[in-house]
Amino acid sequence: MQPQPSQPQTTPARPVRRRAVDLRRRARTWLRQDLPRWLERTFFEPPLAPVCVEIDASHLFLAVARRNKGAARPIVETLRAHPLPPGLVRPSVLQPNVSDPALLAAEVRRLFTGLTPPPAVSVVVPDGTAKVAILELETLPKSRREVLELVRFRLRKTVPFRIDEAQVEFLPLGGSPQAGKVRLLTAVASRPVLEQYQAVVEALGAQAGLVTLSSLALVERCLPPSPPAGETSDVLLANVTPHGLTLSVFRGGEMLLFRSKSLPAPHEASAEERRLAARREWQATVAYYQERLAGRGFARAIARLVDWQAADLLEAQDLARLERVDTSGWAEPGPGLSPPAGDGARFAPALALALKGAA
Repeated sequence: MQPQPSQPQTTPARPVRRRAVDLRRRARTWLRQDLPRWLERTFFEPPLAPVCVEIDASHLFLAVARRNKGAARPIVETLRAHPLPPGLVRPSVLQPNVSDPALLAAEVRRLFTGLTPPPAVSVVVPDGTAKVAILELETLPKSRREVLELVRFRLRKTVPFRIDEAQVEFLPLGGSPQAGKVRLLTAVASRPVLEQYQAVVEALGAQAGLVTLSSLALVERCLPPSPPAGETSDVLLANVTPHGLTLSVFRGGEMLLFRSKSLPAPHEASAEERRLAARREWQATVAYYQERLAGRGFARAIARLVDWQAADLLEAQDLARLERVDTSGWAEPGPGLSPPAGDGARFAPALALALKGAA
């Protein structure tokens, strides 16, 4: 018999197949679990940065803070405001909010003129970019993923876009007046809408940190400390800008109502038409609070008014009881800080997040 030619030595295929299967399994896990978590940039929790930009329909507001070693309050180093061209930013839950992303990015770069580009920037966006609702659940699932799935299921028919394309976040509020219920504050926004705002910050070469709504940024700084046990006084927090009005009601320190409505832009209606629209929305919210939420009046009413006067919104007998948002005690002013002319409340949302990042 002729000798058989020697066969080349080969590596067994089984380990290779095992590695391929393992890689596919890891990829599926990443797509199903890790990627959704990465996409869920929360409205309520860190990452935070000591630099924050609020992008409003009419202005940009910048706040830069730093930790003050050995002191109770951080230092605010920079406060800047910059007007935007009319129509460049139009808050909407569904439609693109930025008509010219390149122009907005240029305006943001101008806002940072002379400053060292930060590694991360928190972003405050208009209340009108997201749908905020309070849900009541029988029980709260144990895992965060299960809660998100339940919230998505409950909200899927209430948003004007596919819930699978939404950024969804929640915050437990505790029990409801009805025994056995769990209340959640939920916020839902279209990812393409939020990505427009994030892209503006990323054009600076910075990472977009926390992205939150203007009124939610105000809550922690503007509300009084939690009331004593058993006290259920109601507090009203108003956030009124040239393009929108948001009223939040808190009972016993927990949010009871969040209502945000758009207003005619200054270049779209007369001053009187805008005043009547804002007053009508304010009165409608108060009527709902009284009729549907058993409201008996507010122990405190706090307002951030940007380019509005309290007399535009309230009757004469209510003006004296309205408190204006006061940022003067929030931080120590840095050396040479000269805030732009105007009410410090204009910077309140951006300053609140910057100080939280510097704490």
